[in-house]
Amino acid sequence: MAPVNATDMILLPQGLKALKQMAKEVGLDLRGAYLNLDGGFDSARNRKYIFNAGMIPGAHPLVF
Repeated sequence: MAPVNATDMILLPQGLKALKQMAKEVGLDLRGAYLNLDGGFDSARNRKYIFNAGMIPGAHPLVF
């Protein structure tokens, strides 16, 4: 839960931390997983957060 005046972009680091914790609790390994964000979130800073979390930021894998 977050205050309504905090943008989602500011909450991304906390959200990634929560996602990693939940994944750990259920036995999922997120390293190497793709995390695509819409244009409002796609920034160098956010890509770095995602990369440092062990995931691949803004990648668009080919879908066949």
